[in-house]
Amino acid sequence: MEETAKQTETFENDSLKVSVNQDPGCQVTFHIEVSPKGTGAAYKKAVKSVNKQVSLPGFRKGKAPDDVVLKHYKKYVDEEWQEVLLQTAFKESMALTQVFPLNEKSIKKPQVKKASKDEGAQLIIQFEASPKVPDIDPKQCSLPDIEKKPVTEERIENELKRIQESQTTWEDISDRTVEKGDAVTIKVMDEAGKTLFEGTKVFVRENDMEPWLIDQVIGMKPDESKVGSYNEAPCTIHLEGAFTSTPATLDDALAQKIGAKDLEDLTLKVKERLEKLEEGRVLDGKREALRQWILKTYSFDIPASMMQSEKSTRLAYFKRQLQKSEEDAKEQEAQIAAFSERLDTEVSDDFKLYFIAQKVAETEKIGVTKGEMMQELTYQMMNPYSLIDRSTDADEAHSRAYLAVLTHKVLNHLVDLAKTVSD
Repeated sequence: MEETAKQTETFENDSLKVSVNQDPGCQVTFHIEVSPKGTGAAYKKAVKSVNKQVSLPGFRKGKAPDDVVLKHYKKYVDEEWQEVLLQTAFKESMALTQVFPLNEKSIKKPQVKKASKDEGAQLIIQFEASPKVPDIDPKQCSLPDIEKKPVTEERIENELKRIQESQTTWEDISDRTVEKGDAVTIKVMDEAGKTLFEGTKVFVRENDMEPWLIDQVIGMKPDESKVGSYNEAPCTIHLEGAFTSTPATLDDALAQKIGAKDLEDLTLKVKERLEKLEEGRVLDGKREALRQWILKTYSFDIPASMMQSEKSTRLAYFKRQLQKSEEDAKEQEAQIAAFSERLDTEVSDDFKLYFIAQKVAETEKIGVTKGEMMQELTYQMMNPYSLIDRSTDADEAHSRAYLAVLTHKVLNHLVDLAKTVSD
């Protein structure tokens, strides 16, 4: 995350003058000079406030003369005066500078350097501010004209074949070795016994299995292991199972089994789905181009506490996931170091997009529905790389899901407003 250089600005009106020091991480210091007019007004408010709280013989509550109140309760008036002075000066300073605290907890204990009814006051108030989010003009962005690929008959046939194979009937192979065209489940380990990869059933054929692995697997029997070579390094290949397949017949019965009226209707649905996926691919490309343009064009500071909290959360999650792997300690340390190195930029970019999305959504009246939230939560729970899982606090899960949906919708809205240009 880039560090914003220290900035100082001065604002003033009839009652006060405030110098604003802005440090990296949205750390702000108000140096406030209150005029005698301002301190005098605050003193009168303090006297009036104490007058309403105390009872004096011969006077109704709040109706005693100021000098009588001061004679008996000057200590309390002075204490109230400092409180009124700080609150009034801080409120006026925020209105004058348009710089506001991130939240109540971000305000540190104020300092009263000087306070006099006749000579004015000097106050120092430090706090972490809300970020100054810039206005976005998407019409200044030129997005690439991403070509939409046609949905050909070949693509439709390949998808129908995939559907057909998903309904395959499998039979174990136990009386012969693996041949080309069979399906297998395998596990590949390095010399130290660490699993390099293992997966579900995969066909022993081009486009489904790497050529080097096809050569190794053909001729093996189930539950057999052999030494091979992966990326020019020795490895052990264990054949966990081998299967023959009988694909389902591509007909009306299969179409009805998966929710279509007949084969013609299934073909039409496949075509529509592929067209929708293609539209999504084009939109994804434009959305990413817009995202990069925003991050390059608009720079602003993110509150340090938010950055630190989010970085800690992501690093802790990464470490938990890494512990589930079979990586050795040295490799884990290297991965943690690499992950930590890119955290600043990733977290800063995500927060910038969120704050911009929040501002655009408020202006353009873009909201998030309950249905969109539930869909996003379901997706996040199923995504192994998501920060949302069953152990996540409910409020945090909803907050993260809302952030994701809102940012996505706003980017789509901005894509519609941006220019598209050909190469």
